[in-house]
Amino acid sequence: MTDENWLEAVIKFSAALILSGAIGLERERKGRGAGLRTHVLVCLGATLLMIVSEYIARAADVSVGGLDRARIAAGIITGIGFLGAGTIMKAGMEKKGLTTAAMVWFAAAQGIAVGAGYLLTTLVATAFVLGVVTGLSAIEQLLPQRGLFLLSMQLPATEADVAQILRRIEAAGAFEIVTTAIKSSEENGRLQLTFQIRSKSTADFAILAELLRTEYTHAHKLSLERLQV
Repeated sequence: MTDENWLEAVIKFSAALILSGAIGLERERKGRGAGLRTHVLVCLGATLLMIVSEYIARAADVSVGGLDRARIAAGIITGIGFLGAGTIMKAGMEKKGLTTAAMVWFAAAQGIAVGAGYLLTTLVATAFVLGVVTGLSAIEQLLPQRGLFLLSMQLPATEADVAQILRRIEAAGAFEIVTTAIKSSEENGRLQLTFQIRSKSTADFAILAELLRTEYTHAHKLSLERLQV
């Protein structure tokens, strides 16, 4: 008990709570599964481990063999990867949750830095991360994003005019039809049509998707998804 500094612990845990809460609130506001509580708990846990490692180092006789205090930090960073991986989900061919996984990893880094006593450095790093996740997301919307998309629908065999659908897609914007597949469906004589479409802009593709939904309201199982390439 003599090595414990209660005031130091309170200051560090309070700083960890506030700083990790800032990034946790950003994820919570966007409705992510790993939200406020997850980020705060990860940061507080990492802070506790670093404080304990500091106490162990103080109690150890460094003149005898020394104590590598970085081992616990390395273990935290390695272990938190499993929790971060759990926030990544696969929707079709696209992976979601990568940013949240990175934020959980950063929450652990916050705890390590705060537990080690580098409060100002952690504050600056948190400000930069918040600037990235809030500011760059707006910039990303303005940048052209080339993507490969999958369009799938079921139409009656008598209405499945592939040439006409291709003309409508090409007339809607700068789209390139990569592949086309036609498969017979057992559901009331329908055909399953699949198109891989390359687009220079996700915004243009969203317009195309709305156009197709409007023109093919009678289509069954109409789906649109972005492919990870």
